[in-house]
Amino acid sequence: MPGIVIMPSHAGAWPKLKGRKLQPASTTGKVQTMTRRTVLLEALASTPNDISRLIRPLEGAGWDWVADGDTPSPWHIIAHLITTEKIYQDHISRILERDISDSLPGFQANSSQESHIPIGQLGRDFQQARGQTLQTLQAIGPGDWQRAAHLEPHGRISLRFLMQRLVEHDIEQTGRLVEAIHFRRVVHNNSGFSQ
Repeated sequence: MPGIVIMPSHAGAWPKLKGRKLQPASTTGKVQTMTRRTVLLEALASTPNDISRLIRPLEGAGWDWVADGDTPSPWHIIAHLITTEKIYQDHISRILERDISDSLPGFQANSSQESHIPIGQLGRDFQQARGQTLQTLQAIGPGDWQRAAHLEPHGRISLRFLMQRLVEHDIEQTGRLVEAIHFRRVVHNNSGFSQ
């Protein structure tokens, strides 16, 4: 995910962001980039709300169903997000607590969630897990975001880029959730069942 670039709308004028006026880096018209850390934190914070909004209509509707061979049910996608979040929390902890020469295990995000848990509860569990991740990330300084470790099989990765991978995973899984919900609605509508 590239950083957000702020360009002057015309010479000497810079747009306001959240009530603050950015100053040009120099009079040569160089581009300023927002702190990637801030952008990543905002993106990570938005995902639980997006997931909650998407699954709210599914609560109590019997959505533990595989849409097709390639698309898991909404329940399985949320369970996967929780499992993946726990793996990322472990990786964050290892990066912050150890020397950069340490190696992180690769990702094996097989869900350990019990299938009788309602999807609404899974959504709340994901929101709580992400809240813990954000609390850790917001408490560290900018230098800690540059700490790195070796991630199998990808090689050296900084905490900043590890979080970028988590944002990319969020986007991918949210897209899969939208597809699964849409596919289920199409099947229900074509079968004459009410939603």
